[in-house]
Amino acid sequence: MDIEKETSGGNLRSLFGSDRVNITMLNDELLKHVNDSVVVDFCKLYILLGLCEFFLSNTKGTIHNGLFNVVDNNLGDLCKCNWSGVVC
Repeated sequence: MDIEKETSGGNLRSLFGSDRVNITMLNDELLKHVNDSVVVDFCKLYILLGLCEFFLSNTKGTIHNGLFNVVDNNLGDLCKCNWSGVVC
């Protein structure tokens, strides 16, 4: 899994207007979807936040572009990712 790979659009990435997305922007977007009827988007944003805060945090607070692709694809495939290879 290449977390530095550019995203190919996708639903989650389209929620952000900026080229660089950080944790603050992700939190703001998450709060916009709290009462939204599209539960899948909220869940994907929440999973993305968890990955960025716990597994792949960095001092700049930026989100790796490839994570959008990982989360935007089938959520059931998250368990198939080699997370130890990404974290180490």
